[in-house]
Amino acid sequence: MHCANCQTPLATGESSCPVCGAIPAPGAIRQFPSFGPLAGFFGRTWRWWAGIVVVAMCCGGGSWVVLRDPLTPEQVVYRYFEALADRDADEARSYLVRGPDEDIETVLLDDRTLEHEDYTPPKHLKIKELVPEENRLRATMQVTYQVAGAAYGREFQFTRDYVRQSWRIHRGWASLPANTRTSYPLVIAGTFVPKSEFGYVPAFPGAYVVRLAPNPLVEAEPVTVVAGTDVAPALHVRPRGDG
Repeated sequence: MHCANCQTPLATGESSCPVCGAIPAPGAIRQFPSFGPLAGFFGRTWRWWAGIVVVAMCCGGGSWVVLRDPLTPEQVVYRYFEALADRDADEARSYLVRGPDEDIETVLLDDRTLEHEDYTPPKHLKIKELVPEENRLRATMQVTYQVAGAAYGREFQFTRDYVRQSWRIHRGWASLPANTRTSYPLVIAGTFVPKSEFGYVPAFPGAYVVRLAPNPLVEAEPVTVVAGTDVAPALHVRPRGDG
């Protein structure tokens, strides 16, 4: 259960948020996002699938109809970055896959974060190299793109379970090196991120403005952090009112 105001995790039966003081509504449970084709169904893709179903019903004639060819790695990565440019997290997640036992923090992998003015999506994607494996179920791609005018490189791993299946990007998110080791919670692209034991937060490729969460005692100037980089400018926390 999470606070509806600032998204702080709440213990069962907690009467108010320990951070912002908001009183949780009954049953206010946050639904964490899914990955793979089901995620895209709740984004733009549902309209595409609806059209396919109509065409199949009208033209199928009681026989099997091949709806589309599987997506290639090139198509997947271009659609993934297009979804980020459109700030559509559901669509973006539809091109990603994670391991069955892999548990990640998904607080930044949603529409609310992508739609915020403090998020800048990547641009000018270029595919440098695609290397498929012999089994045709794994592939590696080198890409470059720009974020806020600076160039970045990235390696994507693609996977699928069988040859006629569309490719998906394995762990297509990046690590955002926000200083969550601080004793103070953060607001990243408008999304509240509580104190964590880890210094990296999973995020879509792009740039994020990191702010100190409202605090009556301390303050800090916001910094911009690019997901997928190893270093980030530090938040210089100081007592409130000290110039």
